Amino acid sequence: MREQIFEIIARILEMDIKAVNEKLSIESTEKWDSLAHLMIIGEIEEKLKVNIPLETVLELSTVQDLLDAIQK
Repeated sequence: MREQIFEIIARILEMDIKAVNEKLSIESTEKWDSLAHLMIIGEIEEKLKVNIPLETVLELSTVQDLLDAIQK
């Protein structure tokens, strides 16, 4: 699942998958804007059949936050 999430993030943010790691954040990634954030969440929910509550989505700022939210 982790690898799938990394692939989705890399594709949407148009970056090399090798650059995607748990520390990658909205603040450190120019292309990770609000639209990209919603696209990432939407595709992860669809592909992995998970539901991330809206209040949680709004709090996510790193890849690790995203991984943690899916584990709950």
